[in-house]
Amino acid sequence: MFISFGASAMGFAHCRPLIGLDGTHLKTRYQGILLAATAVDALGQLFPLAYAVVSAENNENWLWMLQHLHRVIEAYASDFLENKVHISSD
Repeated sequence: MFISFGASAMGFAHCRPLIGLDGTHLKTRYQGILLAATAVDALGQLFPLAYAVVSAENNENWLWMLQHLHRVIEAYASDFLENKVHISSD
């Protein structure tokens, strides 16, 4: 399941050109992994871009999430793709 709110997608155009990626285990009865993509806004605060819940943290699921994120950014903040965007992950 991929989630990106419209306000986050449109607001990304006003963020710094940096995307942070991280994943964490969901410790509920549903299990799974929560993947998150965040940016940094003009005030230096974390700005949520998108979330995904997947069965495992692996390259295939990260690629799937990043493909969806690319489509969202392309639709709402396409000018950002023309410039260099740095991606940071742990």
